[in-house]
Amino acid sequence: MAVVDDGLIHEWAAESAAAEARESGVGVVVESSTVSKVTVFSDHAEVVRSVRASVPSEGRHVVVVNGLPAKLDPNSVRAAVHGGARVRGVKVTTSMNDIATSGAAAGGGSSEDRYAAKARCEVKRRMLAAFAQSMARPDSTSGRVRSPEEMVAFLGWQKTELARLETSEAGRDGGLTCKNSSQASTAVAVDIDAPVGGSLVLAIAYVVVGCAGWAPSYVVHVDRLGGAMEVAMRARVWQATGEAWQLAQMVVSTGAAGNGRVPPSGVAVTATVAAEGERQGSAVDGNCFTATYDVLEAAEIAPDGAQHEIGLIEFELETEVRHVCRPRQAPTALMLARALNTSRVALAPGVASVFVDGGYVGTCSLGWVPPGQALVVPLGSDNEVRVDRQRLAANAHTSGWFKSARRETYAFRVDVASSSALPVALEVCDTLPQPEHPRVRVVAQELPPGTGPAFVLGPDAQLTWSGTLAPGESVSIVYSYAVEHPSGLVVQVKN
Repeated sequence: MAVVDDGLIHEWAAESAAAEARESGVGVVVESSTVSKVTVFSDHAEVVRSVRASVPSEGRHVVVVNGLPAKLDPNSVRAAVHGGARVRGVKVTTSMNDIATSGAAAGGGSSEDRYAAKARCEVKRRMLAAFAQSMARPDSTSGRVRSPEEMVAFLGWQKTELARLETSEAGRDGGLTCKNSSQASTAVAVDIDAPVGGSLVLAIAYVVVGCAGWAPSYVVHVDRLGGAMEVAMRARVWQATGEAWQLAQMVVSTGAAGNGRVPPSGVAVTATVAAEGERQGSAVDGNCFTATYDVLEAAEIAPDGAQHEIGLIEFELETEVRHVCRPRQAPTALMLARALNTSRVALAPGVASVFVDGGYVGTCSLGWVPPGQALVVPLGSDNEVRVDRQRLAANAHTSGWFKSARRETYAFRVDVASSSALPVALEVCDTLPQPEHPRVRVVAQELPPGTGPAFVLGPDAQLTWSGTLAPGESVSIVYSYAVEHPSGLVVQVKN
């Protein structure tokens, strides 16, 4: 078997590189390609990648960025270049490529190292393929055709190089062993016109669909004694794009990517400031809110499809805790914390974990809370407040000619007792029965003087009593109503 001389190998490499340069313009070296900013929406993300490339001279060049996500939307790709160069065009292609797998993919080495090693393996494979094409063509200078012995020697050398690449070269480039498993990936080729040779910095933006998203979540601490509510808003971000979002500037938004993220004409956009001074933005469109939040901490989201929780904003609000009793439905007092959103940040709908006086009480769902509106958080029932509803009396009599009219009177008492060491702001609600027959009438009765606290009759037959119980205090509230109907009509009152 013939042996390939080192000088001949270098000659083949130089001829191959020259041929590729003639076919695609001028060769470009991509020095680095990293994710610099990510804007995450509910079910997709907008990624900005910073690419540093080196061009040998002025003129037209093509910068190819490989290994981008397969779910990249080709219509969303945008590109810009700094340093006086101009972008002439962008081409997006998706193909099935060989990828590298190894022990590093199972846990050793960073994600960025693994992706860089995969890209280097692919570049070297393509270089070997280009060498083979160059060997099959006549020499560009002398027109000489390679002899069969030279071709056999080259093919043997190529096979050895491929084997070495798969076993050792990738291992030195990030702990990888290249194997022939196929995976779809996208490449973006940017045609630029450079005024001078040297280093260029490009920004490539694109949208990945269906493989990234986020959801708001909250942690709410209520201090009843201090009258304070601490709100911590977080983002649960996930992504399975195949690229690492490592130390990238991150923004989460409830809007839509591209033009959908820009409010329509005439819509006010306000930059709001959190308690710590961080800037957050929100746009109002009628009754619909679009909010955008900057991630304050350095974010690193692995492409594992798992939820990663990161902090957004934290602030404290003055709050009032009230007890609401509806004794007709349940003999308990429910606590509600109400606070005015003075943070100047719109809170997006999400699930909140609620703590009261240092103890966990459960979760609840929060809706949109724009700046200046009330944030109401249910705190569960208070076991230190007991509620009891009793029927005191019921009597009936008839009147009119031939006793044709019947009047039934009912009286009730609601007892509320507090064993709490704190004052209890209380609201007791009840409802008069609603007649379902046009000849039945329900009338609230006036109580005699000195009866004690009484309900106030409001719209829609609502009865309400409000007051504050001192520690250990109790109260009894009485109300009465009459049901009037024809004697021949059978009426069943649901008390």
